[in-house]
Amino acid sequence: MTAYIHPTALVNPRFRPAPFTIVDEGAAIFANVTIGSFVRIRAGARVHEGCAIGDHVTVGVAAELHDGVVVSDFTFVGKPPVASGDTEAESSSGASVGAGTQVGSHVVIESKAVIGERCVVGDGAGIATGCVLGDDVSIERGVMLEPGATVGSGARVGAGSVIGFGARVGEGEIVAPNTVHTAS
Repeated sequence: MTAYIHPTALVNPRFRPAPFTIVDEGAAIFANVTIGSFVRIRAGARVHEGCAIGDHVTVGVAAELHDGVVVSDFTFVGKPPVASGDTEAESSSGASVGAGTQVGSHVVIESKAVIGERCVVGDGAGIATGCVLGDDVSIERGVMLEPGATVGSGARVGAGSVIGFGARVGEGEIVAPNTVHTAS
């Protein structure tokens, strides 16, 4: 099978999709973007200049990958598809991943998550709906951020840690590996 690009998608004319890539209606792919095989760019998603997306990745409805974002294999960014006619779900915002951020493999970043610039998200991490990461944040392998968690700019969260519902990690704070950090 060849790639499929919906006629309403805005795609840079130099973009060359890999096999089995699907770009849905209203999606936008800017200049110098590389996309691996078996990738789905959902409706309204925006992949900005210089992004690199690995194999078996889904960029969800209305998700936005800013300039130079790297997304590794088997990763899901944004809002999952919804049942037809679910207008509330269809109108909600997708995830936003800041410029220069590197996202590891097997990562899930849910809708309404906002990730700052130059962040590193380790393999197997999960970032739930409504989480906010400042700029220059490092989330190591296997970290789970529960809904509404906030990680301040320059913070580091050690491997295997859990940042609980609505919990806040301060700017420049270091969370030791395998720690449960809860809202106080």
